Amino acid sequence: MRLYALGTAVLVGGAGKPGSIAPCKMRYRMVTCNHSVAYSREAAVGTHLGALVVRRSIWIDAKPERVWQEFETFEAMRGWFGTGHTLVSYEPRVGGWVETDPSAVQGEPLRFAGRVTVFDPPRELTFEQDWIGHGWAAPSLITFRLTPALGGTLVELLHHGFDRLGPGSAEDHRGFENGWGMMQLEALLGRVRP
Repeated sequence: MRLYALGTAVLVGGAGKPGSIAPCKMRYRMVTCNHSVAYSREAAVGTHLGALVVRRSIWIDAKPERVWQEFETFEAMRGWFGTGHTLVSYEPRVGGWVETDPSAVQGEPLRFAGRVTVFDPPRELTFEQDWIGHGWAAPSLITFRLTPALGGTLVELLHHGFDRLGPGSAEDHRGFENGWGMMQLEALLGRVRP
């Protein structure tokens, strides 16, 4: 998928600052497989992803506002994101706590936890995903992006920030690349589908 900006910034003088940049209205075009799928006045990018990213996505035949309802409460989020692991805690606000426990799937005690860093209805949810007791230099991040596309919503699950984990970050990325499936996104689709 590519995002193209359709617009320009213009160098202007004024207010004693010759050569300052005047803002202009931008229009963005999202392109996938060389076909335009959406136009927007805002870029469909938020949190910086870095080089190592696990990406899963699904298209849902519903408006982003309807899909976002499944991110608004612990109970709703547990109904789909708690699939394949236990959602222990979810506080839907910036600074809120998110904790997951994949022990039932992995067969060994594991905990991932961190703070919500972006809560931007109905576009983006990003939270830290620190592997408790693993000794990462910094937590990885989980981002959900909702983008209007093809009359519905493209939901992306992005596990990223591996480049900040320290030694072994590429190996950790590869492990999570093999670990993430479509289970949570399929469960989200099932909850939203009319």
